[in-house]
Amino acid sequence: MKIIDKEGRVFGKISILDLIAVLVLLVLLFFMVLRLSNKEISDVVEGDEVRLIRWEVTLEGRKDSLRTIKIGDKIGEMKKFFDAEVVDIKITDAVENHLDKDGKTVESVNPLMERAVVTVEGRLPYQSHSYKLGKQEIRFGQNVLLESQNYRFKGDISNVEVIE
Repeated sequence: MKIIDKEGRVFGKISILDLIAVLVLLVLLFFMVLRLSNKEISDVVEGDEVRLIRWEVTLEGRKDSLRTIKIGDKIGEMKKFFDAEVVDIKITDAVENHLDKDGKTVESVNPLMERAVVTVEGRLPYQSHSYKLGKQEIRFGQNVLLESQNYRFKGDISNVEVIE
């Protein structure tokens, strides 16, 4: 008995085209469920190994705008909050480099801006050799959005440390 007969049926019962259509529908259904549950394919393939990490985000913003960041703020993404929170914040003046009329570099303080180094600690999934905070990847040098219930700032990750 052949697996596929002359009429293109598997074991003489199911058409190959019908079988392909069913498989395509199953794959589409799988990706629809992933989309609706807000997961990525790596979540399913690799699973979730969770690690406690601490990372620093360097931000720059208008004077006094960075003062909305408070220790204990829950960090999230698109109003979905994760197991991560602000544990420290250091705000300093924004220092800029300029060239004077002789071509020498001169440092000056921008009176309208300030810088902050925000330390965040949380338990994040470790997938594909990186830490995931929602759809963002937490690694040195990465641009990220630091978002809480009261603010959303764009910054750069300046340090990542694995605690456990």
